[in-house]
Amino acid sequence: MFSFRQPAHRLAGTALPVFIVAFFEESVAGYAIALGATVFFEATDWFDGFVARMTDSVSDLGKLLDPLCDTLSRFTIFLTFLAAGIAPLWMIICLFYRDMMVAYSCRVGAAKRRSDECP
Repeated sequence: MFSFRQPAHRLAGTALPVFIVAFFEESVAGYAIALGATVFFEATDWFDGFVARMTDSVSDLGKLLDPLCDTLSRFTIFLTFLAAGIAPLWMIICLFYRDMMVAYSCRVGAAKRRSDECP
């Protein structure tokens, strides 16, 4: 069951707001904080799954929502780049579709193998 009381869920939502605010500071320190938040986000993506497995809080819903939330978080970062004029729209669209295809083709493959693991 989904609950923000579980450590895995608390970790997952911390870095994205920090990234957005820091990025739009438009300073060297802001960009450094945004980069750190992105690294932190990617690290917690791995770590929240690890914590969920160690605390036996893995759920079928979490297996579906984790790749979706990861994709949406990355897409938000890409949209931030678009809004700042750093990346063109066509590139953001390509990155979004690529990320979605990788995440969900893995899920479909795991379902066909009746396995919970994506390679």
